[in-house]
Amino acid sequence: MADGDRESVAALFEELACRLALRALSETGAPSDVAHTLYTIARRGIDKAARSYNSRQIAVLLPAELLGIVFSLLSMVDRLRVLCVCRQWRTVGLADCLLWNHIRIGISRSLRLPFAEWQVQHSGLAPLHIEAYSLDSIDAAYTNLIAGTMSRVEALSISGTAAQLSDLDLARFLAMSPRLESLRYDFGGNNKDPGLSSLLVSSLPHLRNVQLIGTTKQLLVALPALHAVNVVNIERSEFTDDNSPALLPSLLTRDASDLPVNGLIGDFDIRLQLERGTRTLVRPSLADETWLFYESTVFRSLTSLVSVLQTLPNRPFPAAPALRVVFIADDTLSEWRDYGFTWTTPALRTICIGCDLDGIDDRLDESPIDRLELGIVLRNVFAFSAGRRLPILSLRNVLLSDTEVEGQLRVEDLVEAVDVVRDLDWEPCQWAESLASGI
Repeated sequence: MADGDRESVAALFEELACRLALRALSETGAPSDVAHTLYTIARRGIDKAARSYNSRQIAVLLPAELLGIVFSLLSMVDRLRVLCVCRQWRTVGLADCLLWNHIRIGISRSLRLPFAEWQVQHSGLAPLHIEAYSLDSIDAAYTNLIAGTMSRVEALSISGTAAQLSDLDLARFLAMSPRLESLRYDFGGNNKDPGLSSLLVSSLPHLRNVQLIGTTKQLLVALPALHAVNVVNIERSEFTDDNSPALLPSLLTRDASDLPVNGLIGDFDIRLQLERGTRTLVRPSLADETWLFYESTVFRSLTSLVSVLQTLPNRPFPAAPALRVVFIADDTLSEWRDYGFTWTTPALRTICIGCDLDGIDDRLDESPIDRLELGIVLRNVFAFSAGRRLPILSLRNVLLSDTEVEGQLRVEDLVEAVDVVRDLDWEPCQWAESLASGI
């Protein structure tokens, strides 16, 4: 038996003996200090056994740096729980300032404010990430807490109702935020101009990431100030109609050398990765789609495109001379079959037909892809033939149907290689971008 095991067993016997003696004495007239002495001895036995047991657990052997990484993967509630597991975990948890620098305030006011103050205290000098919800002029304690920490704030998210935001002095907060790198602001239906454009230009020299949620009018006013920001995400808060103006032209106004290289085009959002940043528009209008397909030069520089459009435009896609990778969602293949136009893509090397399984039961079998339908798309839309074959056809979480009719158009005659993969964690945008950059 190892020395550690002997100590543990001895401590357990010591505890048991003392507890039995304590029970016997409790039934006699022995002095109370004798019982207290025996209880103290038993307590020491328990502590000794616990230390011996804990010292042999793998979690205790982990370096503090690795424990801190593990703790950082937990939710805030679970991070608080690990502080109660043992002395070592509490020491490691409280020593890591980055575990407590993400502060959410404005919800459950009676509970959140004391905890937010505790977080500020235990985050040391670490940069702060603050999410502020539903603040208004009566939340003096909250606004003072934010104001007192703004010099350390690196990421700030503010949202609320129109009435609440109309009373919020946004200029006061941003003027005290020289380190701010990320800003998320929800106008909340507030028509009052918070002076965001001038603040973004004059007060925030290190701003790299901006997300704005508001009406088309509010977003159009703010966009000119975002040209130098690397990552911009704008979202319309209202439903669009045929008269809604386009936001994409203003969103993409930037250095002429910073061209879009990777894109996702869908009915709900349009995402474009530039050479030095990204641009995202949520809820594009008809005017945005018209500008993208009719007037813009976006397609000239794209190297990869993820298409999740349920309805294709009623005219040819703009020529895409640099396009090398295209992803088509499997449930839109029939739309591409009936498209009726040929798309000029001379550099195209890989077409992927796939299904993103995120949010779908992964026990389901792969969806079958109709061979004839796919062949029509390859021939009619992308102009592949027996003389000009597609280098790679990639099938992700889908399969080609087994049925094949003699004399029918054969997919194998139009492609050089077929790559079939089932990957539950596959994500089309990351896949297309990585593949395009490696070609």
